[in-house]
Amino acid sequence: MNILMLCKAFPPITGGVETYSEQIAKAYLARGAEVTVITQSLGQCGWGVREYPEGKVALFNTGAGGQGVTALKMLRVVDAVAKVNSFDFIHATTWRPAMIPVALRRDEQIVISAHGRELLIVPRILAPIMWAVFRRANIVVAVSSATLERAKRQTGRKIDTTRWLVAANGLSYASGNSGVESAAEERITLSRPVRFLTLARLVERKNVQGCIRAFQTLKAAGVTDFQYRVAGTGPLARELEEQCEKAGLMEHVRFLGYVESDDVPRLYASSDVFLHPQIDLEDNKDFEGFGLSIADAMSFGCLAIAGNGSGPSDFIEDGKTGLLVDGTNQIQLVNTINAVIKDPEAHVRIASAGKAYVTEVLSWDKHVETIFSALRG
Repeated sequence: MNILMLCKAFPPITGGVETYSEQIAKAYLARGAEVTVITQSLGQCGWGVREYPEGKVALFNTGAGGQGVTALKMLRVVDAVAKVNSFDFIHATTWRPAMIPVALRRDEQIVISAHGRELLIVPRILAPIMWAVFRRANIVVAVSSATLERAKRQTGRKIDTTRWLVAANGLSYASGNSGVESAAEERITLSRPVRFLTLARLVERKNVQGCIRAFQTLKAAGVTDFQYRVAGTGPLARELEEQCEKAGLMEHVRFLGYVESDDVPRLYASSDVFLHPQIDLEDNKDFEGFGLSIADAMSFGCLAIAGNGSGPSDFIEDGKTGLLVDGTNQIQLVNTINAVIKDPEAHVRIASAGKAYVTEVLSWDKHVETIFSALRG
């Protein structure tokens, strides 16, 4: 099988969609497919080879440039490649790269991945183009039920969505611990102090500001048996540090900045609770489409505290495999964090159940098998 993947960006550029694109390419390789990727990445422009344990990907890097310039480069390369290769299908890992085969009037089946906000927050001038692209798509794969439902509402009656389906993401670390001893492997209780972790882009939607307020409230009430590490970069980084300083929390909170992907497993393994009470913004259009870092943390035995009503609800059953909160409800967030600190044994059982669930259910192989089955069907 020969597959052409079109990706807006690709690692080592960091981001959720970039990680998704690489994991899908590797899953296709593991199935014995030949994979060609056309994308924007770092490093030398032009053709190269990415080597993985699963096999080799032929990758064309358009190099630096704005969206318009990059799109034109991709169009020329796709046109040239498609003239000398026969592809079984084309997989665009977001909808915008799918404009290229549609514009070229390619005959191959087209698969488009849907993650969340990129479908809902679209400039008015591009909306008709987006709907034209989705009409042409043979399969649309949403990464969560929340993404599928919100995308369908956005389409109204403009598009037939009968071939839109859900395929959950897999985990970033295939073994669940990538050689690092799992945090819950031999644990019968949470550590003291309880070690909380957030790993995310530091933007408003991730709600680190709400977490800091919650810890401030707890400290004022005499609850100090916690440590909170915040990993990641983003526009709110300095503002969050200042918030922490004003709250008198610097002895409990550490900002780690950017963490290399190879160091992330140890970060998960040395944490008890993964704190991610994300909120929806822009009239519920900017939301958590899946929550890969949450699932990854759970695979290391971390108890997940996540926001409700979006992607993580697909793999977190409140009180059974993790804890779901309304991130806009500060009292609920405070009470949930306090309950974890006060009753660690009960929450270790939930964390263990969460680990078992995500490691059994979430896999990139299952994701691509859903795509193959839909194309066959």
